[in-house]
Amino acid sequence: MVATPTARLRALTEHWISYAETPLFTGGCFWAANLADFDSRPGQVRDALVRHHRDWLARLARRVAPRGR
Repeated sequence: MVATPTARLRALTEHWISYAETPLFTGGCFWAANLADFDSRPGQVRDALVRHHRDWLARLARRVAPRGR
């Protein structure tokens, strides 16, 4: 397990970059590629993409927060 907040953040983002660079989908990361396309279009797809993006940012915030908070 990675101990420091900075090391945890680095590990998480390095894994995400590795995922985004892997050619699973045309255009890279499905979520990142489509968030911009659907940003101005109301509906369920946009809502799901925004929810996923917020969850990702919350996960990053939890990883860098000091333990015990």
